Amino acid sequence: MLRSCGNRVMEVFAGVVRTYFQSTQHLIKDLPKEYYEKRAELCDSLLAALNKKSVEGSCKILKAMIEGKPSSL
Repeated sequence: MLRSCGNRVMEVFAGVVRTYFQSTQHLIKDLPKEYYEKRAELCDSLLAALNKKSVEGSCKILKAMIEGKPSSL
């Protein structure tokens, strides 16, 4: 669907998110729903920052996504 829309950034981002969840499924399968809600909020925030072309904001959010531990999210 994203490919047909022609938005390469969104297509790549969706691939990153999909790969992340596939590769970490065994680590996060028993986490509470709040963890997933926070991850979804971070993804929404990242998309908004990218839409605004905010490099600094995008980097900050990506850092939180990468460094975030389940207990800190």
